[in-house]
Amino acid sequence: MPVGTVRLVPPPHPPHPVPGSMHAIDNAEAKEPKTNGDEQNTSMRDGNEPYVKLGRLATLKPYRRLGLGSLLLNAAMNWAASNPHAILPLRSPTTREAAKMDGTISDSEETWNGLILVHAQDSLKKVYAKYGFIIDEKMGTWVEEGIKHVGMWKRVELRTT
Repeated sequence: MPVGTVRLVPPPHPPHPVPGSMHAIDNAEAKEPKTNGDEQNTSMRDGNEPYVKLGRLATLKPYRRLGLGSLLLNAAMNWAASNPHAILPLRSPTTREAAKMDGTISDSEETWNGLILVHAQDSLKKVYAKYGFIIDEKMGTWVEEGIKHVGMWKRVELRTT
């Protein structure tokens, strides 16, 4: 029986929530998120670099405080670091060159370099900090599903074989 989960979402991603906004994950009404036109440029990301988003880390109540969340988080980050080709598969040379020529992709968007984002619940930011995540002050805070969140980034070292 599964007792915990974590979601690893590869690029691309929708715009970051605007600081001070209310944000619904399921977006049942299919509304475009509020943006300020600069939401992809943060104090820790230039706006073009691909990143992985980790989310929905959860364990069933009877299994909390057993270190399972730590195992899930580390397993997701280790898998991503060991499988960068699966995070952002290489495009065919023809597709890559055509995108460069028409300006729809830059060199910085070609590869995933280990950047990971979490939308951390405000009450859990110290937990994520223990794993090396750093709060991105420019992202501010927002309310996601009724809970105050902050953006936190970490860069993992890629392990390719």
